[in-house]
Amino acid sequence: MSYGRGTKTIRDDRNLIRYLMRHRHTTPLEMCEIKLHVRVPMDCQDLAREVYDERLEFGVAREQASAIGTYTEAYWKIDLHNLFHFLRLRMDSHAQAEIGAYANVIGNEIVAKWVPFAWEAFEDYRLEAMHLTRMEVCIFGVMNVTDNKNAVIGLADSFGWMEKQENGSIKVNRERQECEAKLNKLGLKAPWKE
Repeated sequence: MSYGRGTKTIRDDRNLIRYLMRHRHTTPLEMCEIKLHVRVPMDCQDLAREVYDERLEFGVAREQASAIGTYTEAYWKIDLHNLFHFLRLRMDSHAQAEIGAYANVIGNEIVAKWVPFAWEAFEDYRLEAMHLTRMEVCIFGVMNVTDNKNAVIGLADSFGWMEKQENGSIKVNRERQECEAKLNKLGLKAPWKE
C-alpha cells in the first residue's frame, strides 16, 4: 500500500519492513496473524508423586522416575507484533529453559520461514539489539567525552546506582548491573568496576 500499484518489488518490501521495524511502526505487523497448535508437558500434582515414589521402590533411577507428566494442548492465535514481543522475552538467555526451547522453535522454525523479511528485521532491530535507558545514554555519553572515571561514577551515583552498604561495598543494583552488561556487550568496562 505504501508504494502504490506497479512500483512494488521484493527489495522494496524488505526495505519497508526494515524501516517499519527500526522505527517501531507496528501497525502492519498487527495485520499479520498466525494460529499455532501448541502441545506442552504439564505435571500431574498428587498422582505424579505417587507414580514417582512407586518407581523408586521398584529401583528405577530418580532421573527416569521423574519423567512423569501429561501434555496439554491449546490453539494460540496471535498477531505478528505481539508474537515478536513474546519471542523477544522468551528467547532471551534469562528466560526459563522450557519456554525458551518452545520460543526458539516457534521463532526459528515457523516465523522465520513464514515472514523471512520481518524475521530478519526482528533479529537485527529487536532480538540482537539493545535498548538504552535515559540514564544509560547519559553514562555512555559522559564516558565518550571524558576519561574522568569519577565524573561517570558521580553520574551513576546521582541515579542511585552507587549506594553503599555498611561495610563500604556497593549495594546490588539491578539497573547498574543491566548497564554493566550492555557496556560489557560493547567491549567496554564500567568505570566503577576498575
